[in-house]
Amino acid sequence: MRRDALAAVIAAACGACTPGIYHAPVRQPNYYSVGSDGARSLQYSQINEWVTYGTDGLGAQARVAAAYEDAQHAPAPPVEIVVYNASLPPGVSIDDGTFAIAPDAPYEAVGRFELGYWLATAPRETAITDDLRRLAAVAGADTFIVEIRHVGHADDRVNYVSGVALRQRSVTRAPPSVAARRAARLEYRARGSGCLSPDEFADEVSVTLGYSPWREDAAPTLTVEVQPRDTDFLATITVPGARPKQLTGTSCRSVTAAVVAVVAVQLDEPRQR
Repeated sequence: MRRDALAAVIAAACGACTPGIYHAPVRQPNYYSVGSDGARSLQYSQINEWVTYGTDGLGAQARVAAAYEDAQHAPAPPVEIVVYNASLPPGVSIDDGTFAIAPDAPYEAVGRFELGYWLATAPRETAITDDLRRLAAVAGADTFIVEIRHVGHADDRVNYVSGVALRQRSVTRAPPSVAARRAARLEYRARGSGCLSPDEFADEVSVTLGYSPWREDAAPTLTVEVQPRDTDFLATITVPGARPKQLTGTSCRSVTAAVVAVVAVQLDEPRQR
């Protein structure tokens, strides 16, 4: 698809949404991101723009941008995403410059976005996937239509990534049989500002899976514990018979978003075989 056509997709996608007023944070010397191995990285991006579709547009940019800011200081969550660059997903089209999703297409629009990178540490295209995973986790998206703007004509480093975030509709996925669904009993404990309640955590995992896996009489028992430390939060995921998994984040909300993704993958494994 031509660059100008994709730009038309991005420009026309807002529809009836109402953007909130948001000012991106001023760059500070202590800003940094964390790589997939947990080591500190100089590569850093921020949300320059976010517009939510539907009725929750007002103020959404500040909330999503703040959550994305937190997510930068933790390894990218292991969520699966699909990225379309210079192409469109099946059932998504442009009609006279208007972005449209067919009624039977397996997508719903989440929001329009722009991520900006520092020029001094601008990454190559292959290095931006982790940031799209971070955005997917905080915005509830799993599919992106992107346009990538490079630093210069002869410089293939990424300056901006703009586009549309979509979510695959769970009803279009092949529904798992009752026998294939993996059930578990949940024990969830979290301390600290911004932490989810047990019911909220259980609901977020259920929404990610497309069904509720929680049963009081089920085995095994999946234990999640989130606790504050001096400068971050530590989450521990424990399932009998397996080694505990630990995740860290600069806020309770950011580390919990990563835990939701990990738990959903663990419970979804039987359906992927």
